[in-house]
Amino acid sequence: MCKRFYTVISSVLALSMSAMFLLTACSGRKTEGESVVSPAAVTDSERGNPLQLVWLTQEGWAERMTGRRLGAVNQRIHELGYDFEIVFEGINDDTYDNYQQGITKAKENGRGDLMWTGYGDGDNPDTEGTYYRQIRLGNLLPLDDWLRTDMGKTLEEKYNTFDWERVTYKN
Repeated sequence: MCKRFYTVISSVLALSMSAMFLLTACSGRKTEGESVVSPAAVTDSERGNPLQLVWLTQEGWAERMTGRRLGAVNQRIHELGYDFEIVFEGINDDTYDNYQQGITKAKENGRGDLMWTGYGDGDNPDTEGTYYRQIRLGNLLPLDDWLRTDMGKTLEEKYNTFDWERVTYKN
């Protein structure tokens, strides 16, 4: 299977997992440095190991998504029959600009298959929003067709209206 297929599938899983993350509060702790990488082992797809997808997110989430939590996420992905794994790479999120610049730098360096776009959708997502910015930069894949499938409709039903609007672009 091609990496784009895995990226789309993992994007769908990312939407599912974002419900969990909405309940996770930011630690509020300021850290030095640009990023922290999850200590998961890098896999070798040529030896039959799962493809590893990197999820760019804020440092606090990446720090929490290690060890048993990361193992549980990847175990569930494997139980569902997929042959990829997710690792989390944290980006300094002490300010909006630092986080957005961190995404840009990671993408310029060829890192990141999935991303949390960051806070900042505000009241005018067409001009201020992080989704719109990342769509404009070509960093997000459209899931419109998939969301019209039964699985996509099921996912939407799992969200309340407020949270669904927070994780979608122009509904």
